[in-house]
Amino acid sequence: MNIELSILSDNYADPGFLCEWGLSILVETRSRKVLFDTGASNSVTHNIRIFGKELTGISEIVLSHGHCDHTGGLLSILGEIGQTTIICHPSAFNCKYNCCQADGSKKSIGMPFSMVEIEEAGGLIEAATTPSWITETILTTGEIPLINDFEEPDTCLYEKIGSQFVPDKILDDLALIVNTVSGLIVITGCAHRGIINTLNRAIALTGANRIRAVIGGLHLHNSTDEHILKTARTLFEMDVGKIYAGHCTGNKASGVLSEKLGKAHSSLSAGMQISF
Repeated sequence: MNIELSILSDNYADPGFLCEWGLSILVETRSRKVLFDTGASNSVTHNIRIFGKELTGISEIVLSHGHCDHTGGLLSILGEIGQTTIICHPSAFNCKYNCCQADGSKKSIGMPFSMVEIEEAGGLIEAATTPSWITETILTTGEIPLINDFEEPDTCLYEKIGSQFVPDKILDDLALIVNTVSGLIVITGCAHRGIINTLNRAIALTGANRIRAVIGGLHLHNSTDEHILKTARTLFEMDVGKIYAGHCTGNKASGVLSEKLGKAHSSLSAGMQISF
């Protein structure tokens, strides 16, 4: 299976490409073209042209979770490609907030569009808590169980239910898995449920015994030194082949990953292409 990943949106960008606080990755195989996340605004529609590629032909758009930095480009993308399947978790459409602002305010960080707006733009929403099989070798994780003792959702993240703000367990957090003969390629949005939990979920679903690569955000930018170090050590112990970490991983965590994983770690940027 020939697989090509094009990084269409990230916090950093190669010359000529737009950057923004967001993530979007185009996944192409011989038989499928899947868009994972949509960036925060217009980075995807701009950057794909710099790549010399087109949005047309995308069969599915997978939303890793309902935060605006992963969903903000959705309507503009649908405007170019029309009717397209949208795979996500039902709670991706909940009202989501960051409640740890410096001034004590609550910042809305949820999806900037309603289900009705998405459907009117051509989105065919397939919302499920369980894994979605796109092909025999490409699937989503569905909900990711919390099974270790050091990974849990960010305590600053809340959902507004009625008039009440309640901690957001980020049940909508999911990853995309490509199962190859050489191991799993796991693509993450933010890994809010924990990158180690995510990888264990991928292994449990597929029965694979090797993680070939991890690509995406690891949400370590505001983690403790102990958490970052334990994550890096566990990734080393799991013998992950390659880690391309970007978006919400953070500079401090990227430094630790480079130190502990050596050449197995690389940083993402919009404009990067990764081939398997």
